[in-house]
Amino acid sequence: MTLDLSALPAATGYSTTDVYYGTRFIQGGRTNYLLDLSLLQILALVPRPNPAVLTVGNRRITPKHASDFAAYLRSAPEWVVPGIILRGERPFEFVSATAEDAGIAFGSISYQRTATSDLHILDGQHRILGMYEALDGINADIAKTSESIISARRNQDTNALRDFEKKKAGLELQAKRFTSEHIPVQVMVEGDPAKYRQAFYDIAENAKGITASVRARFDSRKAVNRALENVLNHPLLTNRTEKETDRLPKKSPYVTTAKHVIETVRALSVGYEGRIGKRVESQMSDRDVEVNSEEFFDLLVRSFPPLAAILNGQITPDQLRETSLLGSPVFWRILAATYHNLTVEHAFSAQMVEDFFAKLAPHLEVPIHENSLLLERVGMPSFVPGMSAPSSRRQDAVQVVDHFVSWAIDGPKFLDAKPKARPKPAPEPEPEELTDEQTDAILRPELTRAKAAK
Repeated sequence: MTLDLSALPAATGYSTTDVYYGTRFIQGGRTNYLLDLSLLQILALVPRPNPAVLTVGNRRITPKHASDFAAYLRSAPEWVVPGIILRGERPFEFVSATAEDAGIAFGSISYQRTATSDLHILDGQHRILGMYEALDGINADIAKTSESIISARRNQDTNALRDFEKKKAGLELQAKRFTSEHIPVQVMVEGDPAKYRQAFYDIAENAKGITASVRARFDSRKAVNRALENVLNHPLLTNRTEKETDRLPKKSPYVTTAKHVIETVRALSVGYEGRIGKRVESQMSDRDVEVNSEEFFDLLVRSFPPLAAILNGQITPDQLRETSLLGSPVFWRILAATYHNLTVEHAFSAQMVEDFFAKLAPHLEVPIHENSLLLERVGMPSFVPGMSAPSSRRQDAVQVVDHFVSWAIDGPKFLDAKPKARPKPAPEPEPEELTDEQTDAILRPELTRAKAAK
């Protein structure tokens, strides 16, 4: 019997060479290759990054960052990531299919498979580790779901069987992305350690990070973020919100930032320490967040004259920060959490909260001084003499929220009292009268020394 292999497809799995289509170009004087690879091809090309080992020419891996990317990759069908940059010490075998045009040539790129990879990650190690973790998670979930399907069939539980089969189909769609969807991979040819370390530094140095304010405006996967643009249309916030950076300089013309508006809206929705997980997120609607926020900011303007003055252009944001705790974004978040706790947990109406805020309003003068009501009744470290904002530490801010909620419920008489005056500074001591000799000793010490020598 003769074995005829001509009818069989070529057994390419035995090849020790991978061949891809791509381009060759020059960047920074170095040869570079650009390939579009599937996620599975990337994992076959690059070894799994090890968080316990510092990669040569790269920073140490933060495991949570990689895990967060794995979760994003699995949960977002419309995922998007920038390209990955690798480096190798030797050029690939390149066969050009076109004439070189403006320094770029298209052709086939051959890479030899070996036990140890010649390729190293220059930029993208968290993304690559996240791909490995995502694929591990998908495979583990498919195996577990397959067992559940067998069990449901054995028990003739048609409802459970339908649910598990639907879940498995979703997992298989996640797995399909690893072969059908691609990421650009740039490979730089560089073997000099000093030069590839410099290349890593240049990549990191020239990459502009994203602020929380920008993230809040563009991340549409959360209801509070989707509602943000409409929330920012409130008259108190329009043209008074810094949308790019997270911090406000002392003389900033803005009263708050997009980051702090989001934190205020989140506290308004779930309290100061509340988290918006998947279950809570599924129960939130953009419109509810918008309406609730609009009512809250309206209430702030009615309750606190300085905010009404901001709205009417009678004072500027920097003047507000110099005179009132209402100039502090942290204090807005405290007020939002107070509103949430009172209305959700203690059945307060919005009018009842407004009445309480109106009683609180006269006691918000800054800088905080020894006679400040908040220092006397809440104390340090939440409020510190000389400061114009409450402590931003979580436990200190939560302490303020707890006091405010208690005051709103109990209605203590000290809220109705007139704020105490700021302590007068101690008078400067009167200078003692000096004799001529004492004056000379201070102002003309050389003359005094000369007299003493005689």
